[in-house]
Amino acid sequence: MSLFTQPGHASAADLLLDDPRVAGAVSIESATTTGGAGRRHSVRVLPEARWLEAQTRHAAAAASRSLLGWHNTYELDRTVDAGIIPDRRVPDGVEAVTGSLLALPHERVRETGCGDGLLLRELAPHCRSYAASDVSAVSLARLRAWLEARPSLDHVQVLRQAAHETGGTGKASLDLVVIDASAQPFPDVDYLVRVLDANWSQVAPGGHLFLRNVRLLGLQTTGIAAAALAYAPDDMTVAALRQSIHAGWLAQSELALDPALFHRYAGSRGATVSVRLRRGWSVSDPMRTSFDVLLGKAAAGQAGPPPPALLDTVPALRRWLAGPDQGSALLRAQPDARLAGDVATYRLLSTAADSMRAVEVRRLVALRMTAGWPEFHPLPRPALPEARGIDPDAIAALCAASGCGAVILATPHARDGRFDVLVERAGSAGPPRGMQPGLADGPLDDPAMANHPLLLQSLRKLSQSLHNELARLLPEADMPARILPVTRRDQLVLGAPDYDGSWTLTGRL
Repeated sequence: MSLFTQPGHASAADLLLDDPRVAGAVSIESATTTGGAGRRHSVRVLPEARWLEAQTRHAAAAASRSLLGWHNTYELDRTVDAGIIPDRRVPDGVEAVTGSLLALPHERVRETGCGDGLLLRELAPHCRSYAASDVSAVSLARLRAWLEARPSLDHVQVLRQAAHETGGTGKASLDLVVIDASAQPFPDVDYLVRVLDANWSQVAPGGHLFLRNVRLLGLQTTGIAAAALAYAPDDMTVAALRQSIHAGWLAQSELALDPALFHRYAGSRGATVSVRLRRGWSVSDPMRTSFDVLLGKAAAGQAGPPPPALLDTVPALRRWLAGPDQGSALLRAQPDARLAGDVATYRLLSTAADSMRAVEVRRLVALRMTAGWPEFHPLPRPALPEARGIDPDAIAALCAASGCGAVILATPHARDGRFDVLVERAGSAGPPRGMQPGLADGPLDDPAMANHPLLLQSLRKLSQSLHNELARLLPEADMPARILPVTRRDQLVLGAPDYDGSWTLTGRL
């Protein structure tokens, strides 16, 4: 029960401090527009640590029970047209995915999270056996109806199972296991590792596990900032934009991960790994801010890939391509041109004055993307290659012109839209797959590896509960525009909190 005092003339922050769930509260006065007509305060609150920890543990237990019992939000798709996806151009990126998977051993395949058959219809005709599982009875019913009309696919087995369940296939018996876009609703890294371990045990030596469409942690808040600026009215202040970004960060409900997590997983399981940026025929936000993971299990006596030559610039790559080296090369940490505008937006909003207007921020972002940058402006002049970035497809084309294969990889720990490129000569053994040895350089439960959706869920519920309590005690005119939970005491008074994509607010990019 809340311990709020009588209303009187107490401020919202004062009232919130009387709640046992709140360890600190500070009002943030700011005009939403430069004219001041939209002046409204928000309140930052610091939850009591033991309460927040208990709430998050409770949410994790509830999520575990839900997953074990298949209580599944995807059942809400009962109103969707029951027809299977028509035979037309497949969605963005799927052609590239299926092409790369069919280049791997694929006689015996299992797909987890198959839905109503997006990947199955491309892969199954080329396989000897194919087990497809999902938790959604609705999706599986549509898939079965589609399969009944195709007797040539009678080798496909359809199972209703959760992602961590692998009944129906023997251990170490599969050439390829596909986990299809299933990680986004996972509650935490612990469950993800449980799913990976269960499915990894099904992979035969020489086989692979493929995890499709993982949200990229380092770009989560960058995307929120870019969207906030895109929809902001011209006279909205930077202070108000930062509050919108904070609210957007709290609203995230999908698991987002650092690519380094999968390098660590591979290193701890003796696997090779390729963490690939998604590519397709659009530059949609999901395509630019997500990745796929390929894990390889060595066959008996099979040596791992040799270490590549390490390169840091495109001119160095050109020299390597023109040289005699027959191995592989890794071009590291290149800025992605597709994300340059979003990264510039985030950096500007992190450093700009509270009173700056959205229209001015947009103008400066445009300048940062071109040769122009006013000498008098207080923000640092960018180096133009950093500002504009490099198109990953241009690097792939450069390599192809030299007869080399290139795999575009997500840079571990990057927070500013960088990518790596693993380049292999056409004469290298096997198809170019961009596989690297795993590196167990840290624990899998490192908090910096994920965004912790369950913690964000607890913070959202606290914000709504506190708002409801205040609404009983304060007139509408005195209500804060937002109640914004933070996770450290120093964040209560920061002028411009920055989000690194993990569960804390940290230093600037």
